[in-house]
Formats: sequence, C-alpha cells, structure tokens
Amino acid sequence: MATTAGAGTAKRPLFAHPWRIVIVVAVVLVVINLVLIYVLDGADTQREGSSFPTGVESVSPRPGELLRPQDGISADLEPALTGVLQLNGVEVPEDQTQRTVELGILEFRPGPRQDITVFKPGDYTATVLFWPQGKERPANPSAYSWSFRVGA
Repeated sequence: MATTAGAGTAKRPLFAHPWRIVIVVAVVLVVINLVLIYVLDGADTQREGSSFPTGVESVSPRPGELLRPQDGISADLEPALTGVLQLNGVEVPEDQTQRTVELGILEFRPGPRQDITVFKPGDYTATVLFWPQGKERPANPSAYSWSFRVGA
C-alpha cells in the first residue's frame, strides 16, 4: 500500500466558523447605517433652524409641508417674546390662539367655535408677528412668513 505525500493531512478551511464572520459584518453594517442616519438627520435639522430669523425657533407645519385639514399651525418663539399669528394676511383672533407664554409658543387649531372649522385644500401663507413680552405691540413688529399646503 503506497501512500502519497500529503494525503494524510486535511485541508483546513480559511475560517473555522464562517457564519460568525457574516453575523459580525452584518451587525457592523447596521451600526454604521444608524450612525449615518443620525448624523444626516441632525444636519437637516440644523439647516432648517438656520433659515429662521432671530427670535423664531421653529414653525409648524414646516415651510412647504403638506398639512391635513384638521391640523393646526404654530410658531415657537424665544421665551422672552410674544406675538400673534396671521393666516393669509388675516390675524387669528386672540380668543382662538392658544399660548404657552413661558415657552413663547403660539398655536391655532381649526375646530368648532373657531373662524375656521377645517382648512380647505389649497395653498396658505402663515405669518408670526413678534415682539418682546411685557411691551406694547410696535407699529411694525418683527415678522416671519412661511407657506404650506393643505391636502384633501
């Protein structure tokens, strides 16, 4: 019985447990994707915030956003400011505006006993006029306007 050289040694696989490698690579890829999503989402938020004038922290809906007919609009001002909301150039009545004074938030939501029960589909322009709390409303207060659409 003749033996050939090397016949007694079995070839070792490159990886002893290839599925472990696949699982580790998959987990690393998921973590990298989550980090990228988090970083890119933060960059978008910073870009949106930078388009507001000093005194306005955010608005809802965001400029260009599509709104449902029953949803409301709001402006988040710096806490030391107060103001009023306008919709298509018409001021929202004071008794229809919800305020969170200590946070500088103004909100209007259509509904019963409001001038607007629901927003009709179409394009709208909202404006927030604002000035320092505790002072008289100036003749020409600071203002920020944005547009949004209401869907059916």
